[in-house]
Amino acid sequence: MGDFVKAVASLGETISRRLRKAGGGLSPLSSLAAEALREHRSGLRFNMEAFLRSFWKVKKLPKQLSPHGGFGQPPITLYRDKQFLIDIYFWVTPQISIHSHAFRGAFAVLQGKSLHCEYTFQVKKDFGDQVQLGDLNLKATHLLREGDVEEILPGPDFIHQVWHISFPTVSLAVRTRESIPQYTYFKPHLAIPAFLPVLDAVTMKKMMTLFMLHRIGHPLQDDHLRTLIAKAVPARAILCLLSYFQSTQDLDRLRKVMQKTPALAEWAPYLLSSFARMQETRTNWDRLEAEGDRLLTALLHSVTDRREMERLVRGYAPAEPPAEWILTRLKKLIHNKTLGFEFNDTAWEIFERLYQGETEASICGRISKKYAVGKGASLQKEIRDCRAKLTSLPLLKPMLA
Repeated sequence: MGDFVKAVASLGETISRRLRKAGGGLSPLSSLAAEALREHRSGLRFNMEAFLRSFWKVKKLPKQLSPHGGFGQPPITLYRDKQFLIDIYFWVTPQISIHSHAFRGAFAVLQGKSLHCEYTFQVKKDFGDQVQLGDLNLKATHLLREGDVEEILPGPDFIHQVWHISFPTVSLAVRTRESIPQYTYFKPHLAIPAFLPVLDAVTMKKMMTLFMLHRIGHPLQDDHLRTLIAKAVPARAILCLLSYFQSTQDLDRLRKVMQKTPALAEWAPYLLSSFARMQETRTNWDRLEAEGDRLLTALLHSVTDRREMERLVRGYAPAEPPAEWILTRLKKLIHNKTLGFEFNDTAWEIFERLYQGETEASICGRISKKYAVGKGASLQKEIRDCRAKLTSLPLLKPMLA
């Protein structure tokens, strides 16, 4: 790993020295690490082929933070201090959950590009066992390129999602290990522990029998699910319902069961809206390898304003008109069945025209002329219904707002 690992060691020594000078506590680590990463940027030039050639010759590494995998694909600890460590992370899949951190530090992009999204979460209900319901809102979005650095703050002060656009993306993180709750967030209302408590063996087996009953369509599954969650503490009930939903995707059944369970009335609407969002935004991530396709898909999942989406595209591809760039790639994603919905040619034409700012009346005239049909109330209604269906899709709604 040669010169690069020496540069990482020099980075670590710089941070360690400055921490001691600042009094030895961890509070200033995030700003000190970010400052040092920027200062050492030239020495941290990364070449993956050279790194891997050297890595295969290594017979000993520092004690690994994640010896069996975990965060990163893979993660490798390159440096250890008493108070912090430095990891290199490789990323081949674009999607990383929205999350907070049980540590502090900073990270830098070594190779590739990423879309960085920051969020706030306003807690409406805290069950005292790390499960929270509230409102998750997008705070800021920007593109990260090689050499860019971001601070990592612990807890709810820094909730973010990093979409790894390049294939692969490589990042370097300076981080601590602390006893701070860490959350994973599901839009728009759910926060659960990043490291879920393990359900007891009896509950797990009951859940497994529920999956089996659902698979065979057994009529008693609703009663068994209701019995399991009705007397459970909220955290356990939410984890059971989340597990059931992720396994079955049967939102209609869950909605009926939860509506008939009075103990869930206080928080059922929050949970159901988060489940609905998961279902409506399903994406076949395995089909995404092209950088532009990854970026557009990340934007569709994250950005809530068309102008913001076009601003980010303009920064990524300044030589191309943003609207044309977006429409070309979106049509490809829909055609390849990457997103969880499909269009026929007429629906796509209506969407394209609406995105470009045409009125329903103008679109009606175009379609009437193209297909030699009348401009009657029936065609107008079809266009209006199509628009309503398009705007009901969470991934497309911001583009038509």
